[in-house]
Amino acid sequence: MLETAPALRFRSGSVSPLRGVGRVLLARLVVESYNQSAGGGLYIVARPAANGFYDALGLLASPKSPGIYRLREPEADAFFEKATL
Repeated sequence: MLETAPALRFRSGSVSPLRGVGRVLLARLVVESYNQSAGGGLYIVARPAANGFYDALGLLASPKSPGIYRLREPEADAFFEKATL
């Protein structure tokens, strides 16, 4: 389980030592998904305040279940590459 802290989210024009941590933690979950033979895929139950974070990362929001996001196997590699640059 990964818990978010929307209050600490990076804001344009500010400098934070925590900038990018959420993206790296999700990349680590992609690695763990591969390790468990799930091909990098993830399902995420987001707190409402964190929806913008997942939207910005390009995860797919479920049209039928608000607050549920997914990263499918085909997009996992691209996400990992982008997140770890």
